Amino acid sequence: MILSGCIYFTNWDDMNRSWVSSPVSEYSKLNGDADNIDQLDNGNNEYLWHFEGIDPKCRQYFEVNSKGIIVSTRHTLSVKVVVT
Repeated sequence: MILSGCIYFTNWDDMNRSWVSSPVSEYSKLNGDADNIDQLDNGNNEYLWHFEGIDPKCRQYFEVNSKGIIVSTRHTLSVKVVVT
């Protein structure tokens, strides 16, 4: 069995949830500028980082309030399972 994708990290969810309540500017200092920023219906912005170097389908999203604080996070995963 071979597993690959964003599962390279011990616990992707815990790592990213640790950024909730932090300024998005701090995350940007470590990971560079967001690849895209969209305005949400609730007035917040959703920042997208696309980690192509890790996996072409690995994307990290942060919802950021008007004060620049991360209020929630989500990601898309690329998981490939091959059973041999």
